[in-house]
Amino acid sequence: MKHTTIQLVLLVTIVMFSGNLMSETPPIGSVRITDVSYSGAACPQNSVSHMISPDGAALTLLFDDYLVEVASDRRGAAATKSCEILLTLQSPPGWEFGIFGVDIRGYAGFDPSTTGWQWAVYWLNGRGLSGVVNDCQGQYGNYVACKQFYGPFDDNYIHSNTLSLDKIPLSSCLKTQHRIKIRTGAVVQTTEAGQRAALLTVDSMDGELRERYNLAWRRCEGSGNFIATCDVDLRNQWRTIRTFSSQGTGNSESSARQHALSNARGICESVRKSNPQYFCDVANARCNATPQ
Repeated sequence: MKHTTIQLVLLVTIVMFSGNLMSETPPIGSVRITDVSYSGAACPQNSVSHMISPDGAALTLLFDDYLVEVASDRRGAAATKSCEILLTLQSPPGWEFGIFGVDIRGYAGFDPSTTGWQWAVYWLNGRGLSGVVNDCQGQYGNYVACKQFYGPFDDNYIHSNTLSLDKIPLSSCLKTQHRIKIRTGAVVQTTEAGQRAALLTVDSMDGELRERYNLAWRRCEGSGNFIATCDVDLRNQWRTIRTFSSQGTGNSESSARQHALSNARGICESVRKSNPQYFCDVANARCNATPQ
């Protein structure tokens, strides 16, 4: 039996900016992925890994068990799988970003009378695309990418999609912890009767799906005048568990402190998800603001 295969590389471009486009990047090591979780039939436990380049210019997610297949002699036989990835991106104070494009590339092979498609959609800090409605194999939604395949097909391919900046959600200059949710899925099916097989492996030639997020940076308007550092105690009912520091920038000492405390609350919320008995004593934070 002949198997149909698709190998995909998904590249999503992230642009970080504030006003005018700038080519500078944040300090080395200042962009980090602090938390990653995932679920779905396309990404079993221990099948997704991630890395980010030291200069913050590329974020890569690797999937090593993304497989969808169907084998049938009837018309309309189908299989589908999807994966939802939740990650926290930590950016340095004074920067914001938006995800505005995606490139999908790889190799695909389909038997005659088989078809398939792969799609992706995302949310940034709980907000999705605005005013973008795409037809993805008859399903309408705010897809950042949808690639369709029709058999017979046996070749390398690349699929690119770019969105205008007024359609995408933006991160906030008041935060340095940003939640990104990505859903990606794939479907294969037969379109005619007769023994046929379709198999879709969403991976690169080395056996892993590679999602590489390219980052370009811009400063938030007015950032960099003052920087504040706040030391905040993480406590339970009886004692201080540990003390952590958060930073923020602003046009004045007051606004820099406000941003630093806002970032501290975001850190505290992340800690409390796994340790609800803890709380952050933000009211008694020790803050110091200085000109940059």
